[in-house]
Amino acid sequence: MINQILILLFSLTGFLFGLILSFIAPEELKPGKKYFILIKEILFYLIIFFSFFIFIYFKNYYFILIPLIYLILNLILVKKKKYLLEEILNYSFFILYLILLIIISLKSNLSLILPSLIFFYGLPSGTLARLRLIEKQEAKYSDGTK
Repeated sequence: MINQILILLFSLTGFLFGLILSFIAPEELKPGKKYFILIKEILFYLIIFFSFFIFIYFKNYYFILIPLIYLILNLILVKKKKYLLEEILNYSFFILYLILLIIISLKSNLSLILPSLIFFYGLPSGTLARLRLIEKQEAKYSDGTK
């Protein structure tokens, strides 16, 4: 059980590592923005697909509603361009899903796939978070206000 909790905590550090990477290579942020967004979206949909798969695999069909509802909420937030709220919702879903996965498949080999995907999702998310902060600061200074 302790191992599962440590795996959960480590999977959430991807965002922090993404921020660290953005400080290491700041010149790569703007040219790589479209690739970071693409990678983040691909990983997001892989996580959703995997959540459907895992619930079907363990025959917990009523849990399939969780990723479906989450997907609808996320699509609404993406249309409204609420980035911070979207990330908070993403990580709250990931934590909920990892806890359900720990409960459902404590001894399964499938329990390492999702934390890995969440960690890799955090890398472009952290990088894009810093890039958005930089872009806001540049827009603020280009308007002439301090």
